[in-house]
Amino acid sequence: MWHEMATAPHAAFGCAGPTIPLNSLPMRSFFGLVVAVFLLITGCGRGGLAVRDSGAFRSASSELKGQWDLAMAAAQTNGYLLAYTNLQSLQGRTGLTAEQSKAVEEMLGVVGTRMFNAANQGDAEATKALKEVQATSKRR
Repeated sequence: MWHEMATAPHAAFGCAGPTIPLNSLPMRSFFGLVVAVFLLITGCGRGGLAVRDSGAFRSASSELKGQWDLAMAAAQTNGYLLAYTNLQSLQGRTGLTAEQSKAVEEMLGVVGTRMFNAANQGDAEATKALKEVQATSKRR
């Protein structure tokens, strides 16, 4: 089946080649490496959150800037639920500039990914926050 096997590129040209199951150790290791490199390049670590898109709200109203700053501070301390809910609230606001909307959307993705990954690694606070976010999403 196509979703269970990855075929070597040369097979597309009619050449016989090895097939590697996607759930094999070499493939899982490869995908893990790709994700790790991506995270290093994009700067999703602790220090990368505050710097990323921080200029988008520099000239915003004090209310919007305060909400953004609160979300960023929460994200830096792994306050997943506070960060995520503040970003969702910002996302629903009218009057955001295109740059602000993009910053909010990107940070929602970063915080959501970090929350999901931490929950998968057994972080109790991240698991609790993820469940709350999922429950809130179902109510909408």
